[in-house]
Parts: sequence; C-alpha cells; structure tokens
Amino acid sequence: MVSLWVRALAFLMLCVPGTIVAAGAYIQAVRNREWGFILLFVGVVANLIFVVFNAGLNYAFVEDRWGQIAISADFVTTLFILGIAIINAIVSLGFSKGVEDSREA
Repeated sequence: MVSLWVRALAFLMLCVPGTIVAAGAYIQAVRNREWGFILLFVGVVANLIFVVFNAGLNYAFVEDRWGQIAISADFVTTLFILGIAIINAIVSLGFSKGVEDSREA
C-alpha cells in the first residue's frame, strides 16, 4: 500500500509545475511583465523534468498505454505553451521598444 506521504509528493510533482506555468503565463500576458516569461520557463523546465521524464518513464516501464498518451499530450502542450510564450516575449519587447522610440521622436 502506498503511504499518504508518497501520494502527496506525487500530487505535488504533477501539480506544482503546472501551477508555475499558469502563474507565469498570467503574469506575462495579463500583467505584461517580462519576468513572467522567466517564471513560465522555469515551470516548463520543471514540468519536463518531473512530469514528462519521471512520470513518462514510469508509465513506459509498467507499459500503461493511457498513461503514455497522457504524458505525450502533456509534453506537446508544454512545448506549445513555451513556443507561444517565446513569441509573446519577442513581440512584447519589440512593441515596448517601438513605443520608446516613438516617445523620443
């Protein structure tokens, strides 16, 4: 039987990276802060390490097909979010630079 402590750690391993990604995406998109991208990037890296690599290897080891599909979907979603965040950061920096240039003129 799995102890409550192990279940709590597994829950945190799966939920904390997603929460960090959500907070970083909110800060970057809604609050328009550049450091939101850094928080989002940290969440993506944590998600890749904890969820995709650790949980993905466990599901592959026990040959659970639905678990492998879920981890693959999480991996694709994480890469998609990272790509959108990078595009948003580049556009935001370019837009803020354009606004500063227009103020100087």
